[in-house]
Amino acid sequence: MLLPFFFFSSLQGQEIIIKSLQVYSGTDQLSLPVAVTSNNSPRNITIEFDINAEKEPNLVIEFRFCNIDWEPYENLFLSNKGKNVSQTLWFDDIKTPHCNADFHYKGSFPNADITFPFPGKWVFYIRDSMYKDEIFAQGCFFVVNSTIPIKTKVTKELIDGPITTPVELGRIFSFDVNFSLPDSLFPSNVTAVEIIENRKYLSPVQLDRYTNGLHNFYTDGGHSFTFNAKDIHPGNGYRKLDITRASYPDANAQYSGFETSGFNNFRQHDLVGGSIIMNYRSENAQYINVTFRLKAPDNLKRKVFLTGAFTDWLVLPEYEMIKEEGFYTIDVELKRGEYDYSYVLGDIVNDEVENIDWYSLEGNFWETDNDYHIFVYYLVSDYGGYNKIIGYKKIRSGNL
Repeated sequence: MLLPFFFFSSLQGQEIIIKSLQVYSGTDQLSLPVAVTSNNSPRNITIEFDINAEKEPNLVIEFRFCNIDWEPYENLFLSNKGKNVSQTLWFDDIKTPHCNADFHYKGSFPNADITFPFPGKWVFYIRDSMYKDEIFAQGCFFVVNSTIPIKTKVTKELIDGPITTPVELGRIFSFDVNFSLPDSLFPSNVTAVEIIENRKYLSPVQLDRYTNGLHNFYTDGGHSFTFNAKDIHPGNGYRKLDITRASYPDANAQYSGFETSGFNNFRQHDLVGGSIIMNYRSENAQYINVTFRLKAPDNLKRKVFLTGAFTDWLVLPEYEMIKEEGFYTIDVELKRGEYDYSYVLGDIVNDEVENIDWYSLEGNFWETDNDYHIFVYYLVSDYGGYNKIIGYKKIRSGNL
């Protein structure tokens, strides 16, 4: 599991805090971070963040190739040694008054010093140049090269079995992912298909070669495959936070001062789970203390959590909302901009949030506009073996 999105340290004789960490494709802040390394249509990823520090820190960015579960390979042949650490990071001074950040970094990868030779999942670590074990922040992205064609079929269905109460929670999409391998690849080496909703790349639907009624796998005995998922809820459009013109230093998430359940209210298209953060050069690019306030149903028995683009859609214990006089509240410091977010239910077990319910407070509508990113993984035997992305496709669900 990846760490939360910012950390601090007192190495280098000062406190260092990484803030507003973003990773995306090209110049589009709303895009899933997918680097394309083919010669025909190359596309870089962009990494940018702010830093709180009294003086300019000595930081590096280290890149690691990972397996399908975001775990870095402990294999020298897959380490890309010599081309995996960006040693010289150039920082810009932030001149905005009362910004609550001192420096800004923005870099594009791969470049002359950094390469991504293996298509698949990658993580990066922002760390001290002297103390390799000290990680200030980290993020992740995908690398694709040449890919096989993928065909998809998405149909509206209701969950099989007993009637779901309320019935709206039973709305699902059934996904068929179809592809054929070229003769140069071995059918037995196809390992999995991932379906990622919008920017929830840390919580994918993973389909392997086993079947359980909800996830199914079919093959013609040769090079043609179909993976099927029957447990993908469309959800609802996200709530949208716009603090580009909010008062400094404190603001409410919504002008009304509080929000209510969105179960029965369909929302139009949003930022597909992303954020657009104000450019650090703007004199208004300040950090705002934002109060989120939810009036939840009276019969609610479970804990309420805030999640969104600012948590990489992780549901974290530190984002549990506190109940006070019938309202659930939490304060979060965010840089001026626009953010998608949601309220979810869950239970804290061993310092992690489990049994997450994304829909009881937010609704579940077939008409919701979602981007679904589909990846096909293949086991390569070279260099001790690794998971390679051989297929990638993005589709939109709202017009079904």
